[in-house]
Amino acid sequence: MLKRKLAAAVAAVMLASTMSSFAAFAEPAVSQTEPAAYADEQTESTSDDSSVPDEAPQLTDISSAEIAVIPDAEYTGQEIRPAVTVYLDGVLLTEDADYTVNYENNVNPGTASVTVTGTGSYTGSVTAYFNIIMPEQAAVALLESSNNTTSGYTLTWSSSAKATGYELYRYNAVSSQWDKILTTAALSYSVSGRPSATKDHYCIRAYRKIGSKTIYSAYTRLYTATLPDAVTGMKISDVTTTGYRISWNKVARAESYRVYIYDKNTKAYR
Repeated sequence: MLKRKLAAAVAAVMLASTMSSFAAFAEPAVSQTEPAAYADEQTESTSDDSSVPDEAPQLTDISSAEIAVIPDAEYTGQEIRPAVTVYLDGVLLTEDADYTVNYENNVNPGTASVTVTGTGSYTGSVTAYFNIIMPEQAAVALLESSNNTTSGYTLTWSSSAKATGYELYRYNAVSSQWDKILTTAALSYSVSGRPSATKDHYCIRAYRKIGSKTIYSAYTRLYTATLPDAVTGMKISDVTTTGYRISWNKVARAESYRVYIYDKNTKAYR
């Protein structure tokens, strides 16, 4: 009977020990659920951080940039697009990488504009201006006549750089106007059919065509004349011991006459 009581007591102790061990073993199972909840919180927190957008890069305003002075450009009839040099705070900027360029009113004579607009790391814009001017046409340096006869002569003139051609005028004393004789690209002109002993006044100018415009030079002038007709009807009369009278027919448009006498000693007229 005593043995049975001892066996029952040992069994009770062992059961209590087993329950205690089970309770000790089951305790960590409760704590295991907490890291899972913490992990969820961590995941949610990480997800929230990743949803914040990256900060936009800061762009530099180019509106205070300095554009180097653009020299005057000659009118060509085409778009004029001079290169520009741009500095910002002393730093040389690069076209296309740092800015783009746009031109306006850059064909005809007048004031043209060039606008520099920031790109890449730059923003804003700045505008500069330049002048389109009409080029000057050089005047004809020399106009002269040669081979003058009683009815004409040859006019020749020097070339003018870049000239398209020349306009030749003769003054008309009757109408008090300048008559255009010809427009030509040549450098000479033969005049014929003029009256003898006629004074003529000419002027010539060079011109150049550029696009839809024509540029003219200043005028170059020349006075020339045809030769008078030969004197006819010359005769000697009223001869005396000390002299004689020389007479001749009037020559049309002659203003004066010059009389020469032959010197037999020098064998020359004087």
